Amino acid sequence: MRDDSPVPIPPGTEPLPLPAELAGKRVLLYSGNFGVAHDDGTFVEGYTRHHREGSGRVALWLNATGAKADRVEAALRARGLPVHRGRPVPLADLARLLVTPAAHLITLRDEFVGYVLPSKVYGCIASGRQVLFVGSAASDVDLLCRERLPAGRYQRVEVGDVEGVAAALEGIASRGDERSRTGEREAGVC
Repeated sequence: MRDDSPVPIPPGTEPLPLPAELAGKRVLLYSGNFGVAHDDGTFVEGYTRHHREGSGRVALWLNATGAKADRVEAALRARGLPVHRGRPVPLADLARLLVTPAAHLITLRDEFVGYVLPSKVYGCIASGRQVLFVGSAASDVDLLCRERLPAGRYQRVEVGDVEGVAAALEGIASRGDERSRTGEREAGVC
């Protein structure tokens, strides 16, 4: 495991502008590859429940590539749920992207634990934002997040726990210390 993020995020790093279609929402960012190692079904169903039965205050910024990125986008759009699809940003803008959302989403299918470590975990932790991990407690993602994030900034949900994802999204929706629902910067943050 690495010690730090390969992308330095200095104090005072300015966030990127939020996509217009996410205005007024708490933004959850999935950034990077969304491929075979990543669980998508648990998130899609939990996100649907958050919007149909919960507050619906969290919106997904899918800044990703890979076959599952296309699948997640299509599923959410077919259900009429808020999603902004972006493409990877230039490396020079990566730190700014990482400090933009209220929270980051990381997923990992159980059969890939011990074989795959999504490298974005380091940047997500360094951003100081909340992290929602859909995956196993046996994963190094869980270990790193538990050890390196302050209390209250990390939530883990088992693959298949749709209700757990919906509840975690409600937690992200209700937390106001990173970015307000309108996307404006709040005092004292980065």
